[in-house]
Amino acid sequence: ATIETRLLNGGQEAAALAEKERYEQLHRLQTIDNESKQAGKNAVESYKAGIENLIHVINSEISTKKMREEAYKSLIKLHPQFLNTVDKEFRATKDLIKVYNDLAIQVDITARAKAKAAAKESIYNQIANDRVEYIKGQSAREKEQKQRNDLRKEYRDIGDTDESHLKYVGSFIGYEEHNKGAALIKSINDNSKLIQQINDADKKRIAF
Repeated sequence: ATIETRLLNGGQEAAALAEKERYEQLHRLQTIDNESKQAGKNAVESYKAGIENLIHVINSEISTKKMREEAYKSLIKLHPQFLNTVDKEFRATKDLIKVYNDLAIQVDITARAKAKAAAKESIYNQIANDRVEYIKGQSAREKEQKQRNDLRKEYRDIGDTDESHLKYVGSFIGYEEHNKGAALIKSINDNSKLIQQINDADKKRIAF
């Protein structure tokens, strides 16, 4: 293959790899967003299920005043925001429905925020762990690099001046520690980018 062909193939492979990594990053971001939405949905369902019977008693035409009063007392014990949302007969007013809907929205927002915060904390922990592992592997990487450099020097000393061949010679030592370090750096960078993407998405959501 000509140099031009090799460069073209190399460029195509790099572009394909970049597109694959971009897709994986977007997939991770979408997964976190979907999980936060599901957390919100689950929280709202739990909130509604927890007060459904009480609301039903307050709204029911066959409930006695005493039954409605007890249901109302239980309701405001669970959610004080429902205070003063019934009339003197403990029947629901329009304020009750408004509070009911407003609380559902707040429950959803809070649950989503908690899920996002938990996801970000997990990512931050992974970044911190990767940094520790990278630092721990520094001496091993330096030792491996020194072995490659020493081997290349031996070949130079016997008259080998072909840099591409010298690079090939260095590969005899292997790149295990180097690759471990490179993978850790990539993980740190990817996770840092993911945190930024989450933050940017939240800012856009707040702006709207």
